[in-house]
Parts: sequence; structure tokens; C-alpha cells
Amino acid sequence: MNDLQVLWLHELRQIRRKRWLWLYIAAFGALCALVSVSSIAVGKVSGVVSFGPTAATLINLNLVVVSLMALLAGALGIVSDRETQILSYLVSLPVTISEVFFAKLGALITALSSTVGIGFAISFLVMSYAGATGNITDVLQFALETWLLMLCTASLGVLISVFSRTTVVAIGVAIVVWLGLIVIGDLGIMAGALTVHLSTQTLLFVTMANPLEAYKIASVAALSGSVDVLGPGGRLATDLFGPALMPLLSCILLAWSLGSLTVAHAWIGKRDAA
Repeated sequence: MNDLQVLWLHELRQIRRKRWLWLYIAAFGALCALVSVSSIAVGKVSGVVSFGPTAATLINLNLVVVSLMALLAGALGIVSDRETQILSYLVSLPVTISEVFFAKLGALITALSSTVGIGFAISFLVMSYAGATGNITDVLQFALETWLLMLCTASLGVLISVFSRTTVVAIGVAIVVWLGLIVIGDLGIMAGALTVHLSTQTLLFVTMANPLEAYKIASVAALSGSVDVLGPGGRLATDLFGPALMPLLSCILLAWSLGSLTVAHAWIGKRDAA
């Protein structure tokens, strides 16, 4: 094995020993199971048990839980090791700061992917046991979009971690960023539209630039095959981009991820390189 693989395995073992990972797995898995059981109960009342209502609830759950979970985990990734001098020890070894950075990033993404995967697996198993109907292709596309959301917010968290001096600051900034994306973003867009009279097309572009909104639109498109259910904005998005809408939204999430990681990698190379 090369140095990067050894470091990745070391970081993965360290993450497995941390309580936050098992807390996230337990909490997210329990929430997914609860959502599935609730949807089954509602479906039995209506006479149709379908994956659709569960997925609709999971979209909102992922927007809140997965984004916050990944942001906080990423925010703790670098700064906690810097505070305990572990990062200084690692860079004193015959490895590069880039190898340390990508090993930590790879271990973080592996751990978070496992958490999201376990939650989805629980939900799918519960729904399948209840005989729920659904298109497996749409479900897999929805799972992919959720993974991209996790990657995007984890990357933002890593960026915050690289620039932060203490874990307290990193956690505080991560929560503020999360609130900005999930709450203030919507309110700010609405306020801006009313104040400066943004056109519908401009409003759509601003909305799509928010990674959480991009995920929500992409997930709705994956599950329903259309975003017309989102109203005039959804109809406009379909008219403007057509079949390219979902790939475009996925690219927006990837762009946030790559942009955040590029800046984080460049900064850690200047600040923490031996």
C-alpha cells in the first residue's frame, strides 16, 4: 500500500472510534425507520402503500439532518487534529500535507456515506417488507442526489475547518452557514425579489445556486419525473433546461464540493505544511 492508503485506513480507524459517527448512524437510521413506518400507516389507511410519500418526507429530512450532519463532521475534521497537535505530528512524518488532507477527506466521506447508506437501506427494507411500490431507477437517482448533498455540505465543513482556529469557532460557523443555506437563503431570496423586483428567471438562477435548493429540485425531479409540482418556477426550469435540468443541478452540487475542497487544500498547504 502507498502512503495515502495507509493514512486513509488510519484515519478511518480513528473516525470509527469517535462517538459522533455512531450517534449519527443511530439517529439517522431511527429517523428513516420512523418515516417509513409512518408512511406505511398512512398508506394502509388510503389503501395504497407507495414509496412516494416516504421519499417526499425523506427529502425534507435529508435537507435538515444530512446537511447539518455532514457540515458538522467536516467542520471538526481538520481543526480538532490541529488543536491536539495530531496534524503537526502527521505532517512531520515522511508524507505530504496533501496526502494527509486527502486521507482525512476520504475517511470522512467513507464514514458519512456509510451513515447515509445505512439510513436509506433501513428505509428501503421497511418499505419493501410492506410491499411498497416504486421505480428502482428513481430511487437510486434520489439516493445519488442525497449523496451529492452529503458530499457538498461535508466539503463546505472541511473548508470551514481549515480556516478555523478552534473547534468552537468551527462548529459555530458551520451552524451559521447551515442556517444561512436552509433558512435565511429562502427568506433572503424572497426579500430580494420583493425589494429589487427580480425577474422569475433571475430568481430561478439564484435559487438553483443554493446547493440545498438544487438538491431539493433534483430530488423532486428524480422521484416525480418533473418539477412542475414546484409551481411556475418548476415550469420555467423545465422550459429553460429540459432534460438537462437534473444533470445541471447535480453539477451545481459537484461544483460547490470541488470549489470548497480546492480552496481548503490550497489553504491547508500554506498554513499547515511542515
